[in-house]
Amino acid sequence: VGIINTFILEGNRFGADSETSETIGGEDFNFLSGVETISFKGELLTEIPTSILQYEEGVTENNIKNINLSGCSLTEIPTEIDNLGKSTPFGVVTFDISNNNITTIPPEFWNLSVVEYTTDTGNTCPDGFADINVPQSGQYCRRGIFTLDLSNNPGITWSGVDMNNVAILDFRLNNNGYDSISGTILENLPWATEFLEIKDNNLTTIDVLPLSPDPWFGWYMFLKRISLSGNNLTDIGVLNTWVGYGSTSLN
Repeated sequence: VGIINTFILEGNRFGADSETSETIGGEDFNFLSGVETISFKGELLTEIPTSILQYEEGVTENNIKNINLSGCSLTEIPTEIDNLGKSTPFGVVTFDISNNNITTIPPEFWNLSVVEYTTDTGNTCPDGFADINVPQSGQYCRRGIFTLDLSNNPGITWSGVDMNNVAILDFRLNNNGYDSISGTILENLPWATEFLEIKDNNLTTIDVLPLSPDPWFGWYMFLKRISLSGNNLTDIGVLNTWVGYGSTSLN
């Protein structure tokens, strides 16, 4: 018996009526929680189907590693979102929820990406966590989302979460209408991000650093590339003192 690892449902009419999400969330689609890669890109779902959020320890697995919900007319993310990838060795890898109308990310969402620091004997990461490979005493360990795209969700924000525990490797926040770093959610980004995109916003300067130092040593050591194309920048502000630190580059 074959096993479906990838399920792509793009350019169909599952969003043509108000029963779409209920239908995709129904029994006929219960198998979706066992699929590794799912794309509903462009389907007018209006809400995230319950079929992909299923998980019950010892009963129902959730093996989703990659999910694309771009352009699905979504307005919110349910708190059950942290069920995604619970049965996989290292959790969800890529999550694209760009081009929607989401304004708030619930705290539960950030459970999908976690970073820890350990000084255990042997400096090995716990099961389910990958080594970040920083050459020093102790070990940074990451689990969950590597690439997260929240672009084109104007004004998107979040609260009630300690971003020191979040480990997004590649974070994309393009075309969200941000006009500054300070006073916006851009002041509260995961410190462990290596590749950051804030393209096509309305920034005129970088008045504060968009990432915090790591909570254990106070170092700005992970960011390697920041993309700021398509803004209204006249200077790079405080980034002037950061470029080159840890091989950070601008484009």
